[in-house]
Amino acid sequence: VKIADEGKGTEGKAVEGKAAPEAKVTEGKVEAKGSDPAGPKGIHVVVLVHLPRGDLQFLIDFDKRWRMAFVDDIEPAANTGLPDIQAMLNTDLSMAQIMELLNLKQVLLASFRRALARLVYLHERTNEDVKEQIGFILNSLRSDKQFIEHVQDAIKEIVALSGKKLELMQAAKKEEDLALAGTFQAALHRQILDTLSSSFALLLSHMDRNTGLFLLSKAGPQIRDIWLYLFKRSCKDLGGFQLNAIKEGGAVEVLSDGSSSQSYRSRFPFSFFLNRLLIEFRALTQDSQNPAKSLQSQFQLLQWEFGIAEKMEKDVLYRYAYDFTCMNCAYSEHSGREQQARMLWKLITLKKGEQPEYLSQITAYFWQLENTVTAYFGLIDAVPDSLNVISNAIEEAKICGSELDITLVSHIITILSPHKQKWKAVEDYGDWMTKFEDVRPIIEGLIALSRRQSVPSKTVEDVANGWEKLLFTYTFIRDVSVPMKVDPELTLRTLEPTGKGELRTSAIFRAIVRMFSDLRFQIINPSDDYICPITLEPFKDPVILVDDGHVYERAAIEEWLTNHDLNPMTNLPLKSKALKAATELKDKLAALATEDGLKAAASRFMEFYLFELCFGATGKDVTDARLIMDFVAMLAGKRLKEMKKTAVDVVPSDAGKTFLLRKILELSQPRLKKGATDMIYKFMAMTVKKAKYLGTNLCVNFSSVQEQIFSEKVHTISDALQALPNLMKNLEHLEFSFNAKPKFSPEVVLTTISQFRHIVVIFASTIAEVLARKSDEEKEAKDKDKSELVVQLKKLSDYLEPLFSIKSPVVRSIRMYLLKNLERAHGISFLRSVLLEAPLKECKWMK
Repeated sequence: VKIADEGKGTEGKAVEGKAAPEAKVTEGKVEAKGSDPAGPKGIHVVVLVHLPRGDLQFLIDFDKRWRMAFVDDIEPAANTGLPDIQAMLNTDLSMAQIMELLNLKQVLLASFRRALARLVYLHERTNEDVKEQIGFILNSLRSDKQFIEHVQDAIKEIVALSGKKLELMQAAKKEEDLALAGTFQAALHRQILDTLSSSFALLLSHMDRNTGLFLLSKAGPQIRDIWLYLFKRSCKDLGGFQLNAIKEGGAVEVLSDGSSSQSYRSRFPFSFFLNRLLIEFRALTQDSQNPAKSLQSQFQLLQWEFGIAEKMEKDVLYRYAYDFTCMNCAYSEHSGREQQARMLWKLITLKKGEQPEYLSQITAYFWQLENTVTAYFGLIDAVPDSLNVISNAIEEAKICGSELDITLVSHIITILSPHKQKWKAVEDYGDWMTKFEDVRPIIEGLIALSRRQSVPSKTVEDVANGWEKLLFTYTFIRDVSVPMKVDPELTLRTLEPTGKGELRTSAIFRAIVRMFSDLRFQIINPSDDYICPITLEPFKDPVILVDDGHVYERAAIEEWLTNHDLNPMTNLPLKSKALKAATELKDKLAALATEDGLKAAASRFMEFYLFELCFGATGKDVTDARLIMDFVAMLAGKRLKEMKKTAVDVVPSDAGKTFLLRKILELSQPRLKKGATDMIYKFMAMTVKKAKYLGTNLCVNFSSVQEQIFSEKVHTISDALQALPNLMKNLEHLEFSFNAKPKFSPEVVLTTISQFRHIVVIFASTIAEVLARKSDEEKEAKDKDKSELVVQLKKLSDYLEPLFSIKSPVVRSIRMYLLKNLERAHGISFLRSVLLEAPLKECKWMK
């Protein structure tokens, strides 16, 4: 095609968006219709260039005399609210600039469903919820001018933050995308719509967080104004929040700020945004003299509009309090959010002295009440039956503090009272025990707190006593009723005598003893003979030999009958080898197993009574002298009259006896301590006359206590060398004969014995350590340490020579105690080798 440009007239030029004027051909020349024949003439040429997509070998350019247009689609883009391709190419291709070319309202109406499709809700929604949401968004985009303006501004800001651009080469190369789009312009439009829908999805996720759109759809003028204002303000804090969703075109999560992963419908616009801002001031304000005032001052510095930082009407502020409860208080299916919010509002009102007036006060007073609120809601969660009682008590309260704590604890104790339970079988204990276990740490925490506060001590102690009795019942059910399968009626009847009076008394202790005695005879009827005459071991599968009627272990008698024709008991000829089941004895064996279980249960329960109630960390001391004397008598092996008819042993284990004895010897009340100590010394003096010093349990336990006390001061061989000079002055305590009249009281002798025994333990461990280092010569430091230890060991051995040389039964037992310690720790072979090594082989007493 010959390209020419003659004349500078514009009459025949094509105007963008319009057809060129009609032309006619005259003698080979083209004349524009309506042109002046006398004016400049020209040939107007239209060049159509088809550029193969994806082929970069072509480079087409025109000089400035040419008008260039990009022909891609015959339908005007303006009908869709999107720019045509020429307008797009005239920008820097950034999405932010292209957004300025859009009719956003028109485009959003056409494509908002694409945005909705990107949303992922983390909670369940009904079809009605979805329909309502779509209808509201459509109506808002069509007729709500303020809503549209806020959305447009926010979308432009998000797109600018994303930094996205039109990808021309990407659109040109993807043949499949082009085929789906139809035209190149449509492919670019799809990029725009993807960015727009992603941005709008991000905005919708922010709007509908905690069902914020539902709130806007139902809001009155005041809440609507606050909603639109906080939407605009909170959008500025989005920053990079989920912007990767725009870049990748992925899904956008609609978050929920409910505690315990429980969604909720917000009642105050963008309360999560305000809550987050206020929490950021916690470290700065909570330690000030007036935290609420300090927090309000900081909040006001953020320069809010629409009265956000000013006094609010009660119903508007309660809306925020409801949302605050949902976000900051653990969810309880038993109380529900509404009731939790009402209780929190009341507690804040009690704490402040009047109803709150500012948003910041909800947060500030909650921080002061946080432990209290958590405890109260925890009570309801652990004991659902208490919901109405607790909510009513809070509503009727005049002050928030320990008095209310104690009131609620008292209600819980009443609700959990065993006599109010509808137990019919052993299986019914489980639910009650679970409630007790869940509520126990909360109750004990509230009681401990009340004891430190200004609540009248009698009120606190009365409630504390009630709780201890409930703990007493729980422990009995856990340790006795459940494992022994004691039915509820018998359990309550058994516990009845212990339900009156203070638990740390002789009367209650003796009631416990009687309780196990009575329980034994109600559930057990034991026999005395459970031993097989052949195996001399307890029966496992007893059978009766018909010939003589005696009971034998099945395996033993069958083996006997296989090899013998004589009766194993009388040695007379057998008339019959027939066997039959010993059904009655099997029942008695089951009873014996039950009795063993009852003994174990009794021991466990008594340890609870002694070590948790009487001498535990309850903050209460035993003041009943008779109870202390009962404990001393039990340690001395004396049986209470309540124990005479039962074989059930309620005495604790050996370790428990040692613990109990030490607690008695260390009583804080001088009068009580002296009476108990004198009684212990009297019992020891009586037992020493009949047995050796370490021949009775009481003396052994006393010695163990004294050894514990001494070991807390003397830990190492150096400590032992420092203690020995004074201890050696007491050697005369050990120079006695059991046949002669004792010169020193049993407690003096036993204290000296226990102290020397601890020195012997250190002596034995040092010998073992020296010999172990003798075989390890790798490090000089160890050799140096070893040499110092050898010197100390020799010194200790010399100190002990006079002790070990004394010829008395007690010292002989101490010498054996040394050898036993060496043998127990390392074995008999090690002991043999030690006797051939220094320092033992050099000791005179060893010879």
